[in-house]
Parts: sequence; structure tokens; C-alpha cells
Amino acid sequence: METKRLILSGLIATAFGLSIGCASSDSNQSESAIQSETAIASFVPESANAKLIFEERFDTDESVKLDDWIMEGPGIAKVEDERLIIYPVVQPKMSALYDEGVLGMNDGQKGDYYKYTQQFLAEERPDVDQSEMVWNEQFKGGHINFWHQFELPENYIIRCKFESLSKQSLHMIMFSALGLEGQNIFDESMAKRNGVAAQLMYGDLRCYRVSYFAPERGTANMRVSPGRQLTIKGRDYASESEGVHDLVIVKWENRVLFYVDDKLSFNFEHTDEFGEVLGGGSWGLRLMNTAKGAYDDFEIFSLTKK
Repeated sequence: METKRLILSGLIATAFGLSIGCASSDSNQSESAIQSETAIASFVPESANAKLIFEERFDTDESVKLDDWIMEGPGIAKVEDERLIIYPVVQPKMSALYDEGVLGMNDGQKGDYYKYTQQFLAEERPDVDQSEMVWNEQFKGGHINFWHQFELPENYIIRCKFESLSKQSLHMIMFSALGLEGQNIFDESMAKRNGVAAQLMYGDLRCYRVSYFAPERGTANMRVSPGRQLTIKGRDYASESEGVHDLVIVKWENRVLFYVDDKLSFNFEHTDEFGEVLGGGSWGLRLMNTAKGAYDDFEIFSLTKK
């Protein structure tokens, strides 16, 4: 893959009083690649380099195979109309309950939420051992994680396109994920995961997690594990309008910034209050059992100092 460099600029640079640069590029770069680079806004000084190190688009035979993705929990992932379509197997029936008024948007995961989840999971996937989805003596299954095996560097930008295909929440991006001893999250020493949230937040891995498209909540939230610490809340732009949204996550040293459609949702500074600053690691998507989404045009840039 050709080397792609730029001096990052944009809204965050302005917000933090940094001088704003313009993109530079190799002469053989395509116009679309240059546009992609110049669209990245980041909290990075002009002395930084950004290099495109990964891209995944769902319009070729190679991407349709989804060989580099790993599903945890009972979910469906497929390429349709040149986009990644992903949802838990219980999503159609669970969303129908909300549409019919059986469950309410403000009910969260209370009441009969998990009773129906168990019922629909038994109908759709009778092979799943639901006893393995119990946490603190309560069933907590039905959700899914969908990890990519490409590992993130120490500092980076993740960019993708997202559209919710369900009225209900919740979508998440997980990143900088490693085992507590620094091992890959797919190492044989790691505990088995099957979509239960507590396995991520109170288990044997560290990660950042940004949640978005939460119409009933109105905020995009960031948490860090272990401990499920809520670090910051921002505006949930993804739930304020229909259609395709451009998502950008910037991880630079002890900062994490989240953009939706070029609008800054939050700027998180990782201080000692939240433990050790996370670096590189694994990344992936997480969907609650009423969520369905379309994703496309994943791009990852490494960020390094000149």
C-alpha cells in the first residue's frame, strides 16, 4: 500500500489553538485518497505524520468473505448492497416489540427485556447454551461483538461510515483492546466471550468503548475497562438525523476524540483517575440486541511524531 502522509488540520486544531495545516500527498495518490486525508480532523500538532495503514470497503470479492472478522455472540454479518450489515439474531423480533409498544424506549434492559431475549434466542438459535450468558446469576445475553483482526498501533485514527437500520439503540466501537497482561484479546489465555457486556467491562481485558445512536439517551458515552468507568459524555449526533453518518475516532497519546459528520462530540483526556493510558490493540463493533446497522469504508491511520 502506498505511503500517505498529511499534516492534520480542522476543527480540533482550531479548538486547541494549534496552527492549521493543509494536506500534503504523494503525486501518485488518487483524488479520493487526498480528499479522505484532508477530511480528517484531529488533535495533532503540525509536527505529526498520518499514514493510511488499513482500509476495508465492501465492494470487492475479497471483502465479501469477511474472513478477517470474528463474531462473538449470536449475530449475523453479511455484505449487502456493498455495505456490511450486522445485527444480533434476536434483533428483528426484539425491535418488533418496541414497534408494537410491548416494550418502551425508556425501559432500557429492565422488565421483560431479557425474558423476551431468551425466548427469541431459543427460537432463532437453539444450539446456543444460554447458561453461558449468565452474569451474577442473571441472563445477560443476546448482544454481539464483531472484532477485526487488524491490530491498531499506539496512536491512530479510525474512520467509517455508519447508518442505523433500526430505530432502537445501541451501537458501539471498541478500540485499544488488550488482555490485562498485554496479550492479544484472542490469545488462548483469555476467557471466552459471547456478547455479554460484563465480560468486556469487568473481565480480563482493557479497552476504550464509545457508544452512539441512543435516541432515548441523547448522548454519546465513552467508557474504559476494566471497571466500566464512564469517562465523558458528548452529543449524540448520530441519532439526531437519519441517513449515513461519518464517524471518526482519534486516539493521540492520552486523548480520545469522537466526531460525527465533522462535528466534535467529545474530547476526552485520560488522566490518572482512569488508570493507565491505553495504546494499541484490537478494535471492533458492538451491538445491543435491538440494534441493526450498515457500516462501510473503514479507514485506519497511524499517527506518529515527525
